[in-house]
Amino acid sequence: MRSSLFAYSLSHFCVDFACFWLLFGRVMAAGLPLETVALMFLAYNIVAFGLQAPLGHLCDICPRIPAGFIGCAVVAAGLLASSMLWPALLLAALGNAVFHVGGGIDSLSGSRMWRSGVFVSAGAPGVALGTLAGTSGLSLALPLGMVLVSGVLVAALAPRRKAPPARFALDVSSGAPFAALILLASLSVVIRAYV
Repeated sequence: MRSSLFAYSLSHFCVDFACFWLLFGRVMAAGLPLETVALMFLAYNIVAFGLQAPLGHLCDICPRIPAGFIGCAVVAAGLLASSMLWPALLLAALGNAVFHVGGGIDSLSGSRMWRSGVFVSAGAPGVALGTLAGTSGLSLALPLGMVLVSGVLVAALAPRRKAPPARFALDVSSGAPFAALILLASLSVVIRAYV
């Protein structure tokens, strides 16, 4: 169990590093109008954060999907496509979303909340150092290598789910319709992406 936490936490650092290298090393450096850059950052955030809930639901329905590994592979594809900014950006964002679902599944298993804290905490330094690496003009080789190694680590060390985890229920009561709650959650993703 600890080896999978190590794999996912290190990979979380690497995936976030790679995505922010792309955002700051390619998108910001492309000389695009500020409005276009803002739209690209908004699109990245909406895809990376807005798709996590539906992707998590898909992984609940199909528990054998190796989400962590697939996420690393899709981020790597985004890096390889970095000469085409929009496809690269959308692939990296999608890969980020899929990876976070895979890492979340593993880190929340066994009702050990400290695991979630370890997994989540590795992302912030990845964001910070990926931003610095991107703005300093660091070569594609480092983030690509990091994500490829991450994919191998996750594939080798993460457990294979054979069945959905035991049902986990939260007792949340609300008089609001479910669609309104989803709309509010989606709106918060858009606001977070805009800010």
